[in-house]
Amino acid sequence: MTIRRRTLALAAAASCLPVLTGCGLLDPDPGPVPVTITSSSWNGWDRNHKPTPRITTVDATKGASVPFTGHVDFDITFTDVDEDSVEFTTSEPMSPRGEGGGLSLSDTETEFTVERGETLRFSTPTTDGGMHYEVTLAS
Repeated sequence: MTIRRRTLALAAAASCLPVLTGCGLLDPDPGPVPVTITSSSWNGWDRNHKPTPRITTVDATKGASVPFTGHVDFDITFTDVDEDSVEFTTSEPMSPRGEGGGLSLSDTETEFTVERGETLRFSTPTTDGGMHYEVTLAS
């Protein structure tokens, strides 16, 4: 009898999952979300400097990390992923770039969110040369 009750209880619980998921009470795993990260160098002393953008496209999944090397070596680790936004941390503090392109060297951050249809911009917090980064959710 206990096996039959246990089987019925498991079957009843399993039949509720589609209803809970459809109502938004349980979020299904969205799977990997393609993220494009464009990095380019900059400097403040060479007027003829021509940055060479490097484009990296990764499938973001929660907990995955991507290493970046350059002026500052750091990792991006994805902390939350869904179809419309991706949250990540950087292992080194970065300077968010404002609408006009400026950045603050004293207000650095390690937690970022990029929304679908928008471009997130940040840079290494340096004064004479460094890297700019642009992050978007790929289509």
